[in-house]
Amino acid sequence: AYYDARKEPAVNDRTNIRTYGLINNFTPFWTYNTSNNWLADNKGSKWVWTSENTLYDRKGNGVESRDPLGRYTSGQFGYNQTVPIAVSQNSKYRESGFDGFEDYDYKLDSYIGLDSCAKIILKHFDWTKYKYLRSAEFSHTGLYSLKVPQSEQAFVKFKVSDTSEDNRSVWIRDNRISDAYPKGLITNEDSWLPVYSPTYKDSIVVSAWVREQDLCKTGGYEQAGIVVSFENASFATVGTPVPLKASGPVIEGWQRIEGVVMVPAGSTGVNSMRVSLEGGSSQAVYYDDLRIHPFKANMKSFVYHPVNLRLLSELDENNYASFYEYDDEGTLIRVKKETERGVKTIKETRSALIKQEN
Repeated sequence: AYYDARKEPAVNDRTNIRTYGLINNFTPFWTYNTSNNWLADNKGSKWVWTSENTLYDRKGNGVESRDPLGRYTSGQFGYNQTVPIAVSQNSKYRESGFDGFEDYDYKLDSYIGLDSCAKIILKHFDWTKYKYLRSAEFSHTGLYSLKVPQSEQAFVKFKVSDTSEDNRSVWIRDNRISDAYPKGLITNEDSWLPVYSPTYKDSIVVSAWVREQDLCKTGGYEQAGIVVSFENASFATVGTPVPLKASGPVIEGWQRIEGVVMVPAGSTGVNSMRVSLEGGSSQAVYYDDLRIHPFKANMKSFVYHPVNLRLLSELDENNYASFYEYDDEGTLIRVKKETERGVKTIKETRSALIKQEN
């Protein structure tokens, strides 16, 4: 962005809106020197950078950017990296994760000349090893939830790291290009798009929606819960596990779990974080819309129909949902909002075409 004074006359002069407001002594960002080279004004005081893209996924989607103050914005793409499913403010890409348990079966068969392995895109916040637990019986948003059977648990471990995890680089050999392809590529594990990985000594927010097999009519769900613990390199627990229980009102059969967890320092021997979705002692528990992000950040997430990719729900910073309903022609007809007093209809639209007589 260009910052400089404007050509403004004395305040007593009449205003000429055709010419007033022009930038004074404008200098272009690119200049052509005597050596027939284009030079960028990177060190000038008038051209100031406003944003920088720091990460892209394999399909060219920008998944992380930062501003001059070092504040990061990140996005998570799902459904084979075709649509955004989460957007986080003030969070790096690897520090936030969301899973609505919806797009595990979404595939694109239009790959030409590639084998079946090339169609598999690993998830950033990966719970696919429990794909067999997905259930269409109940869902907070979308069509599916994760059903954890009685007295069982579904858990995933995430590596805990420091800021050096953000230093990624890629090198290309200085070889001649033959047949339009480079002869070699040198890279290491740091050049890959990172998966979810919390930072040492950081406070994180863990949130999800739960429902037990037996519908709660009074009170709340007492058997459902998420347990967050930390392990060392030998898989031994470090510190005390943090249990998170459902609280607040039960809305259309679902209750929210939300809690803040402090990630220990690296000096304590912590190597990984274990997030466990617990089944009830006497019944199964359904989990949906699981998200983790730094305490200083906020997140919005999105759920789509797994076939036509219509937006079904949008979850706000507090993980409360807005629901979108469509008619048979795909036209949006109703918007509902989830509140502490229940789900309320906030907008409804009807339209029809007038039939013409012959």
